Amino acid sequence: YFTDLRLDASLTEHWYFYLLGSWERHEFSGFDHRLGLGPGMGCKFLNGPAQFLFGELGMNYRYEDYADAEEDSEQFLEGRLFGRYKWAFTEKTHFTQELEYLQSYKREKALKLKSDTALITAINRMMALKITYSVLYNNNPIPSTLENTDSTFTTSLVFTF
Repeated sequence: YFTDLRLDASLTEHWYFYLLGSWERHEFSGFDHRLGLGPGMGCKFLNGPAQFLFGELGMNYRYEDYADAEEDSEQFLEGRLFGRYKWAFTEKTHFTQELEYLQSYKREKALKLKSDTALITAINRMMALKITYSVLYNNNPIPSTLENTDSTFTTSLVFTF
């Protein structure tokens, strides 16, 4: 399970500021729950009408509580590098590719990568169907007996207001 709450503010036509809050529960990756909060800057390299590309650079405060009860929870800062490409086939159907890199400042060798490949098509004015293939990589999972890579295939409903 996961959720993100995000606030964006435009600075210029291409540059923007963001504040991102997140919560995640992913026991297969070793997390009972993870909380994140952090600011950053973004740049829109391509801005439509059919193709969009942007990148972000930021920092997160992270709290991680692990599924293994013997492991202590951790709090630390991490750097965030994110990119997103979107190709709008039609007004209501598009493809997206997202890649996120997280680097811990507490444990220098601990990094996480997340890739999401998705196809989104509108069902009606406020609802869309999203099919996603995600790959999560953690080079230093806790506990160390976990696999480094986890992949999921999801189908979800997306509501827009």
